[in-house]
Amino acid sequence: MRDYRLILGLTLRNRLAALRAGSWRKDNGRIDVGRIAASVVVILALVLLAGVIIFAEVKLFGVLKIFNQAALLPALALLLSLLSTLLLSFFHVLSGLYFSRDTVWMAYLPVRSRSVMAAKMTEIWMGEELFSGAILLPVFILYGIHLQAGALYYVRMALIVLLAPVLPLCIVAFLTTLLSRVTSLVRNKEALSVVLSIVLLGGILALESTLLPRIPDDADTMFFVRLLLDNEGILNLLTGAFPPVEWGIHGLQGNWGEFALYIGCCAGAVALMLFLLGGGYLNVCLKQQEQGTRKRRLRTGDATWRQRSPLMALFRKEWLAVIKSPTVAFNCLPGIFMFPLMIVMAGAGIASSMDIHVLLGELRTLVAGMNALDLALIVGAAVGFSSFINPAASTAVSREGSRLEISRMIPVSARTQMTAKLMIGMLIDLMAVAVAAAIFIALLPGQLLAILLGSLLALLLCYASSALNLTLDAVRPNLTWTNEVQVVKQGANVAFGMLMGLALFILPVIPPFLLLGAAPAVRFAAAVAVLALEAAFGLVMFRLVAEKRFAVLEPAS
Repeated sequence: MRDYRLILGLTLRNRLAALRAGSWRKDNGRIDVGRIAASVVVILALVLLAGVIIFAEVKLFGVLKIFNQAALLPALALLLSLLSTLLLSFFHVLSGLYFSRDTVWMAYLPVRSRSVMAAKMTEIWMGEELFSGAILLPVFILYGIHLQAGALYYVRMALIVLLAPVLPLCIVAFLTTLLSRVTSLVRNKEALSVVLSIVLLGGILALESTLLPRIPDDADTMFFVRLLLDNEGILNLLTGAFPPVEWGIHGLQGNWGEFALYIGCCAGAVALMLFLLGGGYLNVCLKQQEQGTRKRRLRTGDATWRQRSPLMALFRKEWLAVIKSPTVAFNCLPGIFMFPLMIVMAGAGIASSMDIHVLLGELRTLVAGMNALDLALIVGAAVGFSSFINPAASTAVSREGSRLEISRMIPVSARTQMTAKLMIGMLIDLMAVAVAAAIFIALLPGQLLAILLGSLLALLLCYASSALNLTLDAVRPNLTWTNEVQVVKQGANVAFGMLMGLALFILPVIPPFLLLGAAPAVRFAAAVAVLALEAAFGLVMFRLVAEKRFAVLEPAS
C-alpha cells in the first residue's frame, strides 16, 4: 500500500504540475498572460458544455416524467457512461499503461509491479471519472429530487458515480494487456500495435452495438403501447443486455441487494485485474519498450545511397515519428478509420430494422434528383467534419520536446522544418478525406464529380485547420513534457485546435443556409469563397507567425 501511495502521488503531481503557481510565469519571472487567458477560455468552454448537458437532461427528464418513465433517464445515462468509457478510454489506457516512458524507470524502483499498475489505473480512473460524473450527477440528482429521497440515496448515488468507470476500464485493461503481450513478441511492435488496436476498437464497437437495446423486427403498435404503460418495460429493455446497469439503477432506487451486487462486481473486477495482470505488468512494459536487436547486413555502394532534399528528409522523419510512436499514432490516426467505422455501425443498426438495400436504393434515387453542386456541399461537409480534427498538427512543435536542440543544430531553415510538419498534418487529412470519399463513391457510384468537388472543399478546410493549429502550437508549445500522453492526449493545444477546427467548419456552412432560395451555383460559390479566405488566412498566419516563432524557440532547460 505504501508503494501504491508513493507512485500515485508522483503521477498526480506530474499531472497537476501545470496548476502550480510558478507555471503561470515565464522564464523571466513575468506573468504569462497568454497562458492565463487560455486557461480562462478552457474553463469557460467546460462550464458552457456542462450547462448544455444539464439543460438537455433537465428538459428530457421533464418529458419522461410526463409518461411516468422517470427512471429511464438515469438508466440511459449510466449505460451511455459505461459504453462511452469503454470506447473512449481504449487508447488512453493503452498509452498510459504500456507506452508511458516513466514505466521504464519505475521498473527499476524497489516497488511491486501490482502497485505500479494500480497507481496507473487510478490515475486513468480519475480522468475518466470527470467525464462520467458530468453525465451522471445531474441526472441522479434530478431523480433524487423527484423521488424525494433521503440522505442514504445520495450515499448510494455517490458510490455508483464513483464506480461507474471501473468496469469498462477493467475490460479495456484486459484487452490492452492482451494486445501488448502479443506485440511485445515481434520486432515491428509499433506498426502491429496500431493495426491490432484498430481491430480491437472495431470489436468494442461491435460489442457495444449488441448491448444497446433493440426493438424486435415484428414489433407492432401494441408492443409500444405496452412499453409505455409498463413502468418497468422500457427500463428492462434498456438494462437487460448488461446486468450491472440494472443492478446500479435498482440499487439507486433502494434495493440494497442489487446495490451490493453492483459494488461487488466492480470490486471483483479490480481484484481480478490486479491478480491476473499486475504481477507481470512491468515485465510487459519493459518488453514493449525494447528495440529490435536483429541486425540487417547492408552492402554499401552507389546504389544504396539515395539523395533526398532537406524537406523530404524532414518529412520522412516526421512521418516515422508519428507511426513509430504508438501514443502519437493512436491519437493522430484514428480520424482515418472513424468514418468507416461509423458507416459500418450505422449500416448494422439499419440492417436490424429494415432492408439496407432498399434504403440504399431510396438514397440513390433521392441523390439522382439533386443538383450536383448541392450534393458537393453536402459531401464536403460530411467529409470535412470527419477529417479536420487532427492532433498531428496541433502538437507538431510540442512533440519536439527536448529534441528541439537537435532541430537547432541541423543546417535547415525554420521554414523548411515547419513546412515538413504541415505536410504531415495534411497527409493525415488527405488520407482521411480519401477514405471517406471512397466510401461515398461506393455508395453513390454515379456522382463521382460531386464527390470529388466535395472532397476538394474538405481539403481546403483541412489546410486552414492544419495551418492554424500548427501556428497555435508554435506560439505556445509544451516542450517540458515527460510523457507523450501529456502532449497528444492531455495538451491544451489539442482542445483549442478542435474548437478552432469546429469554428472553421461552421463558417462555410452558414452562407449556403442563408442563401437557400438562391441558385445552387451561388450557394456553392459562397461556400468556396469562405473556405478560400480561411485557407488564405491559414497560409498568412503560418508564414508570418508560425515560422518566425519556431525560429526563435529555445530548447527547454
